[in-house]
Amino acid sequence: MKKNRTILLWFLFGVYVFIRYFCTQWLESLWEYASYLFELVVAICSCMLINEKLKFNIKNVPNILIISTSSLMIGLFIYRFAFANKILIPFDLTSIESLVFLLIVAPVLEEGIFRFFLWKTFASLNIKFAFILTTIFFSYSHFHAYWFFPQNFHQFIFYQTIYTLILSLLCGYSVWKYNSLVGSILIHFAFNLGFYLGSLY
Repeated sequence: MKKNRTILLWFLFGVYVFIRYFCTQWLESLWEYASYLFELVVAICSCMLINEKLKFNIKNVPNILIISTSSLMIGLFIYRFAFANKILIPFDLTSIESLVFLLIVAPVLEEGIFRFFLWKTFASLNIKFAFILTTIFFSYSHFHAYWFFPQNFHQFIFYQTIYTLILSLLCGYSVWKYNSLVGSILIHFAFNLGFYLGSLY
């Protein structure tokens, strides 16, 4: 049974990579939020396959709060550094829609994909392998926009690729050390909140 589940996870991984990274423009042509809907479907399918309750040990709260606070400060610095160096940011952070995606959709959905679905898939081979590959995949998923965004945003995309690598290391460490998807969602939320707060002054 476990072997069959692992095979299905790898199959789902193949489908995810093919559609998400090789059919990007096709997805976008269907609906502007089609990629998010697709990732939601993949996340739900992976939850059904893995069939594992989310864990959150109260003993880990102080450590996760420390990492989350650090993540918030890093997010704030990331925005201010971009602003100071005139790196053009392609987000309208005054829009309610953008804030919903930044503070709710992205932390929950991206962590569900990268620190749950992909993590569990890669962990079937090796836990270190899972940490390294999910970090790389997460960072590349943000670089992927390079192939479709106008050239004036390319500087930001390179910048985003670097800072999402840092965020991915923090979230991955939380899952590796504390086995906590909830913790990684909080860390991701804190980072994005810091990014938003950095835009306020």
